[in-house]
Amino acid sequence: MNEFLMIAVAGVFACFILDAFGRALLIVLKVPEPAYRILGRWVFFMIKRGHVFNPTISASAPISHELKIGWIFHYLISIAWAVLFYFLF
Repeated sequence: MNEFLMIAVAGVFACFILDAFGRALLIVLKVPEPAYRILGRWVFFMIKRGHVFNPTISASAPISHELKIGWIFHYLISIAWAVLFYFLF
């Protein structure tokens, strides 16, 4: 359990550093951040309808808490990558 906790913390920390770098790019170079609202909407519709591919997701109606869902899924993806990295290397 302790090992998995360390892997999860590494994934969260890596994601946090990447988000801080993205914020710095926004402030300095005006590079827009990823649209986590769209990610949250995609996750919601993927779970609700069972479709992974949704080419019209940006035109779909907004859902409540899609930004929170997007951020949570963003960090879950980072933890999953950390676990994958641990097992591969």
